[in-house]
Amino acid sequence: MHVLSKALAIFAATFILGCSAAAPPTALLTVGSAHVSAQLNHVSHHQDSLFIHGELTLSDASRKLKSANLNCFALTLDGTTSEGISADSIASILIDAYHADANGQIKAPVYWVFPAGKFADSPNLSTATLRLKPGQQACFNY
Repeated sequence: MHVLSKALAIFAATFILGCSAAAPPTALLTVGSAHVSAQLNHVSHHQDSLFIHGELTLSDASRKLKSANLNCFALTLDGTTSEGISADSIASILIDAYHADANGQIKAPVYWVFPAGKFADSPNLSTATLRLKPGQQACFNY
């Protein structure tokens, strides 16, 4: 009986750790030599909008990025494109010239805004795609 208890405990621990270690969905985009990724963390609802929270990471191995216009990056989910993007912060942050760190990389907590009526429940974030928003100019500053 003691061996069975240990075996069940090991199985339960492995199962729990295996499930919690699943990585959040990530949408990827390459623009020239720049690489953009959006790690999608969770969904929240506010009034008539659905917010998809995540971390946007931008880097360019061949050139040193100084800043980027985060308004350039739209998220598409189930055929619906985000209406906008904002910095996920308690303070108001301008995102049209979001500064890179000393290594030329940007890591920005953000959320994309979608109309809530487009989704019956929480959307499947693993189907999200990242793209450049049409009509945006000067997305990267070197």
